[in-house]
Amino acid sequence: MSLVVKERKISPGVVVHLKVDEGLYFLRSDSSRDFDLYVYDGEVKRLTDSMAGVTEEFVEPRKVTYTSDGLEIDALLYSRGGEERGVLYLHGGPDWECLNLFSPEVQLLVSRGFKVVCPNYRGSTGRGRKFNHLNDGDLGGGDLRDALRAAELLGERVAVTGASYGGYLTMMAVTKHPERWCAAAAVVPFVNWFTEKELEREVLKQYDEVKMGNDEALLRDRSPIFFVDRIRVPLLLLAGENDPRCPAEETMQVVRKLEELGRRVEYKVYKGEGHGFSKKENYVDSVKRVVEFLDENCRAMNE
Repeated sequence: MSLVVKERKISPGVVVHLKVDEGLYFLRSDSSRDFDLYVYDGEVKRLTDSMAGVTEEFVEPRKVTYTSDGLEIDALLYSRGGEERGVLYLHGGPDWECLNLFSPEVQLLVSRGFKVVCPNYRGSTGRGRKFNHLNDGDLGGGDLRDALRAAELLGERVAVTGASYGGYLTMMAVTKHPERWCAAAAVVPFVNWFTEKELEREVLKQYDEVKMGNDEALLRDRSPIFFVDRIRVPLLLLAGENDPRCPAEETMQVVRKLEELGRRVEYKVYKGEGHGFSKKENYVDSVKRVVEFLDENCRAMNE
């Protein structure tokens, strides 16, 4: 006796949280739809509608590859074609990856005339254990070089943004390569390895010990706070008041230093928020702030 299972496909996207209960239930998202609940009971059925009333046509990314330091790096590229401005969008983690799921921020950037690239720099997940550990002891080094190579896919007028570890890489980018960008937005970043390791949660201190070690010269070189005077582009910083991963004090160090230097900086610390913004009004505000800031300042650069 043989069992024949018919192949049934759903379009590309991200599937998470599978559960079996008189059917296979799961959450799924792609570039045009936020997470919805689905069930497979012989056929795939969508049970919720996260995009009810939305008529916008969203851009599906295409996977691109390039070489950095002899490594093959992949990235997701969002483009309608003909864009003269670009955004380097840096994922957090670093143990994470760019995924084909719905991102209001990315889609809004594309609607404003930006081409967006999200690179899976060395240290990202999705490429196996060896690739995931290629940035051990070198955070802000080779992974930043991978990100800079991705920016070459975007042309001359490029902004940079990211959250969490992506915010850290954003701050590394504007301090180590200050002339490359038209604007930058760092969301819940850390900027100082010494204070970060002192103030973050204990489990994260242990993680940082494994990933970065205790070489003081290296930690200083990879701490953007010591190179803030090099920043030449408009900068937006967003933080959560009660963030246990990247404390708001990390953001405020940059603000104080730039103010001492007489430099312009825009920032907001969201009250009651942690690592990311859970209140709907704060999340919406943060997305709008980032997109409008990059749009306004990269547009002004060419006027």
